[in-house]
Amino acid sequence: MVARDAVLAALLCAVDLRTQWTPQSTDRLIGVGPVPWPVIAGYAVAGYAVLAWRRQHPWPVFAAVLAHSLVAQLFLPWRPLLGLLVALYTVVARTSLPRSLIALLGASLSSALIVADEVSDTPPGEQGNMLLVNVILYLVLELAVWGVARITHRSGRELRASEARRQAAVAEERARIARELHDIVAHSVTVIVLQAAGTRRILPAGLPQVEKSLANIEATGRQAMAELRRLLGVLVDAGLRISDGTRELQPHWGIEDLDPVIERIVAAGLSVEVDHRGTARPLDVSVGLAAHRVVSEGLTNALKHGGAGARTVVLLDWKDDELVVSVTDDGRGRHLDDTTPLTGGHGLIGLDERIRAVGGNLRAGPLADGGYRVSARLPLSSG
Repeated sequence: MVARDAVLAALLCAVDLRTQWTPQSTDRLIGVGPVPWPVIAGYAVAGYAVLAWRRQHPWPVFAAVLAHSLVAQLFLPWRPLLGLLVALYTVVARTSLPRSLIALLGASLSSALIVADEVSDTPPGEQGNMLLVNVILYLVLELAVWGVARITHRSGRELRASEARRQAAVAEERARIARELHDIVAHSVTVIVLQAAGTRRILPAGLPQVEKSLANIEATGRQAMAELRRLLGVLVDAGLRISDGTRELQPHWGIEDLDPVIERIVAAGLSVEVDHRGTARPLDVSVGLAAHRVVSEGLTNALKHGGAGARTVVLLDWKDDELVVSVTDDGRGRHLDDTTPLTGGHGLIGLDERIRAVGGNLRAGPLADGGYRVSARLPLSSG
């Protein structure tokens, strides 16, 4: 980045020296005698060199370039302009509105000296016109730079805020997945441990090898539970921290639990048709939960964007090695002022994170006819 800005600074310096000064130039606001051209060229290079660090240190660079420009206006037969405009743009794009106005005022001071120099070299009868033309020219130029920089500042802030929201949604959904994964696996492992312990207690005497195997199963299961809590606990909210036996397992919805969701969305005014294709097979709990969330989020999205009365089709397409779940609306309903979400409010970002967590992929977007489709391909096993 510094190297690229250094190249830009060199180009701007060359253009400014070529357009704003010639060896025959002698005019300046404060006369201090002839100034050799190597001095002017060296002074120009020294001032423009600091632009290489304009992104890392915008305010110090702007102050240095402004001082460099003011000194040149007063004592040298040279009127640098481009470097100050670039420094102004950089600092305005990276600072608050009040401070950006201070920077604009500082740049205007340098422009005022240029205008004064121009007017002083103009015959008395034409000084009024020269003053007006130059004031308008530099005012428009600096306001344009300032305006573009403010737009960049606002766009960058919105982009950072959007990225922060996206990361927060992903982190929240990962924490939710971690909690649900713990509950699902914890339930299965707990059953294994309890069955192994129970079998040991009723095992007839004289089977030491079987008893030893059951003891190993029990110990390994308890170790697995401890490792699971350690690895997933860091992703769980403090209020839902995993602990052994202190948190009751909550029911986990699956693909067979869609009726309540569909009934609720139909009651809100959406027309829903469910299309089953292929032969349904048992799903891993995590995959079934992901499929349930696809339908929930898709129906919420259809009610919000398609509107009440929009025709919506929920497709469950069972293939050889995957389940395709999609929710498609025609976008022709009445839009509601308020929609109560059926999911946790994570939207498509969180849904995508969940689908990828079980090895699937999600696609969502508008259709050519104005409707919208949310579609996911899920493996029949999360393994």
